[in-house]
Parts: sequence; structure tokens; C-alpha cells
Amino acid sequence: MSIFEEMESAGVFTELTPLQANNFIENWNIAVRECPTLINDPLASTELHIDTAQQLAECGILVIGWLHCSHATVKTVDFVRVDGLRHRVSEDWNRHERSDVARTLKEKGEFIETDEAGFLFIVKAPQQQERLSYLVVTWSDGRIQRIRVDVKSSPTDPIAVVMLTLNSLAPSSRYLLPMLTGHIGPAVSGVWQSRPTGKGEEVVLEFGTVPDRPEVSIIVPIYGRYDFIEHQLAQFVNDPAMRRNELLYVIDDPLIYDQVRLSCIEIARLYDFPFKVLYQKVNRGFSGANNFGAKHARGVKLLLLNSDVFPRRSGWLSALVEAYDALPDAGVIAPKLLFEDGSIQHAGIHFVRYPVWGGMWINDHPLKGQPDNPEEKGLVEFAAVTAACMLIDTELYRKVGGLSEDYIIGDFEDTDLCLRLRAAGRRNWLHHGVTLYHLERQSQAFTGNLTWRTNLTIYNCWVHYQRWDAIISQIVAEQRIPPKSG
Repeated sequence: MSIFEEMESAGVFTELTPLQANNFIENWNIAVRECPTLINDPLASTELHIDTAQQLAECGILVIGWLHCSHATVKTVDFVRVDGLRHRVSEDWNRHERSDVARTLKEKGEFIETDEAGFLFIVKAPQQQERLSYLVVTWSDGRIQRIRVDVKSSPTDPIAVVMLTLNSLAPSSRYLLPMLTGHIGPAVSGVWQSRPTGKGEEVVLEFGTVPDRPEVSIIVPIYGRYDFIEHQLAQFVNDPAMRRNELLYVIDDPLIYDQVRLSCIEIARLYDFPFKVLYQKVNRGFSGANNFGAKHARGVKLLLLNSDVFPRRSGWLSALVEAYDALPDAGVIAPKLLFEDGSIQHAGIHFVRYPVWGGMWINDHPLKGQPDNPEEKGLVEFAAVTAACMLIDTELYRKVGGLSEDYIIGDFEDTDLCLRLRAAGRRNWLHHGVTLYHLERQSQAFTGNLTWRTNLTIYNCWVHYQRWDAIISQIVAEQRIPPKSG
């Protein structure tokens, strides 16, 4: 095998004719096929196993495995591909705990000094299915061993690639943040940023006659559950002030569009409340759906509203608008949100470091689950509030770029918007005198299993942390001063 590596390193490959080059590659591939797929040397008490090797679109190759060595240490590990790609992975791979490996080795009578046998790395390499890959392991005692790396081809769906990548994370790992920062985070970001951006034909269906000059455009993304459309309309229809506004339901799930379209015909007849249905034939996630709605909005202000948020009484939106107009340098304003039992779901957001996730900042709802105090009516300034129900000036929303679509599907895009507004000199507020019910995360049950949703939240948390760590640290220091009331 080394002869092929030496010839490629010497530049001989570039001097060959196309036919000679093809023969060279094929013979190199043949040599790689004869390599073992693991190292298990009882005499030297060394083992190296590859659990999985996965191509991640054009963003690289993810390799996960484990290494155990008692009588020798690893000097270097190189990832090599038959096209000449070579990367010294032992310089930047992420080592991490593998309790399953440690337990198995201990049962075999091996001396276990640490449980950190796992390794993970991503090699930046475009897809090349005709070229085989392998590891070259150089031990401290001078031995050199090669093992074949069987790389699985990449899915074509970017979300499937993201899922495969994030599923390599263990949320409880003590090395979660280094793995995100060193390999997983940049790879996922690369896949997401390079996804096809064609949004498809825009469809706008109008049910009833919406106002020519709406005061507020209410944007409600719909994913998975579409029965909430009727539940919300049943509450809006008895509020006369709501008819001055524009109600936009953005269907962000191609699997339900036809059912929504048909059901809305009957719903419109039943409730006689005007609304529009917007559809773009793709799933854009929470940020993308809201931004699509904002593109079509005609109102002076925007209300971002989750489909599982319902008013307690009439006049709530008018009260938010009135308060917003009276505030100095207003960024966004949000109402207090309650669970169905009347306890608090949202009354502003604080940032808290979460040790389990490497000290990244998470969004904390400080009063969540506590009894509501209906006597509390004032406005309180917060660095951030939730986009489950959030009012903002339309032109301001567009000026700052709307919700960031760097966050996948949903999570942390609302605090990102609030922090951008704050950086632009705006102030964000919670209105204790306006309360609505929020059933919370009713659509997220449709976004995959719990592990996938947890790891997706962790990734979005990492994106937020990378972008705002310094600013949030300053905000938290300032929180020692009582918040300003208005």
C-alpha cells in the first residue's frame, strides 16, 4: 500500500495518461479492499474499531469508532483516500467517553485506565464513490497498520444528512461542546447552508375579503396539526377588533396542504372570518415560514403567532398594539402566556448557562409553572421574549432580516431576533396585562423522535451560543440590576 502513497505524494499520478491513471486508481483500490476493517492485536493489547463512516453530502466524511491500547500508544492516525486526500485526524479528532466499550473490555480482563475510548472526526472531502478510504495508524513502538474505512453514501435530503450527523451526539456527553465546535457543528452548518434554496411556486388562497389596509398581519405557521386553524378562528370570530387585521396561515408541511385547502373551504363558510392560506411547496421551518408570511404581509405591524396559542378574551391584540405604539425605541412586545391550567408558561426570557451542555446559554422561562398573578398588569423590559406570540413593526422586521434561517426547523431564532434588535438600539418588552393560552410544542411531536429533537435543539443552542456568547455574558452581568419597568 505504501508504494501507492509514495507515488501519489511524489506527484507521479499527475504525469500519467488517463488510461494509466485509471489503472493506478484501480490497483490502489484493489489493495485497499484487501485491508482489514479493524485492528485487534491481543499480543500488543491494541484494538481499533470503526462503528460508522458516513458521507455528509459535499461537506465531509463522518467517522465514529473507538480505540484501546495498553502496551503501545498511538503516534499518528491518518485518513487516506485513493484520490490522494490525506488528513492527520489524530491532531484534531474528538476523543470522548464510551462506557459500553470500557465495560466490555473490563469484562474481558483488560486494564482500563479511562473510559474515553471513543473517537469522532469529520474529514472535509467531497463525494467520490469510486475512491476507497482507509486509516493509517502509526504506533509508538514503530508498527504501522492500515484498516479499510467503508464509507456509506450520503442521502440526498439535507434534513436526513443533518439527522445522521446530529445522531452521533450523546446529549449527556462531557465532551458535547468540543464535539460540536470541533466537528459536528461546522459540518451541520455546512450541509444546511448548502441545501437547495429553490422555494417553489408561491400559492396564495384567500377565504373571505381581507381588509385593504390591515393594522396587523398575523402570521401563523402550520406544521403537522392543522386543526388549530379552526380552534383559533373560533376564538377570533367573536373579537370585532380582529377584523381590522390580516390573518395569514402559512402551510409549512407539503404532506397536509391538500387537506388544509379542502378543510379551509368549510371552515371559512362556518366562521365567516377572512383569512389567507400561503403555501410554497416546501418545508422551510419556523423561521422560513414566518419570513414567507412577512413577505406577503400588508399590515403596519406583524404578529408572529404559534398555531397552539389562543386568546383568553377579546381586545388582546389591540392592547398589544396600543402598548407597542407608546413604547420608546420598541423592538418587540409579547404577552404573558399561560398553560391550560392557568399557570405561567412564558413571562419573559432569561439566559442561563447549562452545565450539561458544556455551559452553553439556554433560554430560561423564570416563572414557568408558577401560579399566575392576575393583578400584575405592567410592562417589563427583557432582553428577549418568545416568538410564540410576538408583535413587531413590519418594516423593522424586514430591516433586520426577519428570523434567522440558520436555525434548523425551530428553537432559538426568537431570542436571536431579540438580540439583533437590542444590538440595533431597540428594547423588547413583556406585557403582563395581556395573557393568552399556549399549549406549547404541539407541532414538534411531528418532527421525529425525542433523540433527534433533543440533538436538534442542542445544535441550535450551539449556533446561538457561537453568535451571542459575549453579548449574553454582558446582559447577564447587567441583570444584577433590577429590570426597567414602564
